[in-house]
Amino acid sequence: MIAWDPSAEAKDRLNKLLAMAWPVLERLGARPNDRGTLTWAATAVEAVSKADFVQESAIERIAEKRDLYAEIEPHTPADVVIATSTSGFTIADLQAGGTKSSRLVIGHPFNLPYLIPLIEVAGAPYTNDEALDATEAFYESIGKIVIRMVHEIPGFVANRLTAALEREAMHLVAEGIATLEQIDAAIVHGLAPRWTAIGPCMVRQLSKDVGIDHYFETFHLNSERSLSHQKPPDFTPELIRAMKDGCNTMAAGRNNLEIAAARDA
Repeated sequence: MIAWDPSAEAKDRLNKLLAMAWPVLERLGARPNDRGTLTWAATAVEAVSKADFVQESAIERIAEKRDLYAEIEPHTPADVVIATSTSGFTIADLQAGGTKSSRLVIGHPFNLPYLIPLIEVAGAPYTNDEALDATEAFYESIGKIVIRMVHEIPGFVANRLTAALEREAMHLVAEGIATLEQIDAAIVHGLAPRWTAIGPCMVRQLSKDVGIDHYFETFHLNSERSLSHQKPPDFTPELIRAMKDGCNTMAAGRNNLEIAAARDA
């Protein structure tokens, strides 16, 4: 691995992070030789010139990212992907007004990247499918769980879900309904462990042992409409079908009792 950062404190900062993270990773099964070697390049060009994969994690300022791409792309091997860790910009945004490189892709890790397996991959309409395939394969080879988006959108998937929850939390505080301690406790001791094994869509699938159909059939009968400051989408036939099909895919032929047993285990 080759690293480069313009900050004079970068090397010390990264070494401290590695020293903190590695014992945790060892407890999770990492072996000494998994750590590999880390060297520092004197320039960005030097860092990418012999790279097999480039992960850009520059500060979230679009002009600076564009300048960096202009600097490194001519010196990056022609068959090597340049992935950006941006948390909100799209590829179309990052390349607006400049050269539209087909090998620049979104490779957005989720904090903490050394512990959390999720990474989101996306590209613009002109992004090379081979670049997206190579990106997905690389991340999977190092143990990541990849969400490859059908098309890019600012904020991607996980950040949008996080933002929705955070907005609702701030509404609860602003209205004097809950304290910060109560909100965090609700997540840490309620939602987080429940969602560790199955997500909110499959939670609906298991409700009342009749599947997600029950949710759409009874939503208008109870109080769920008042459980959020956010307006729900229209329950169109297309949405209902997509939700049902997705749950059936995740169920993979298992009945609800089998899914619940796997969740509990």
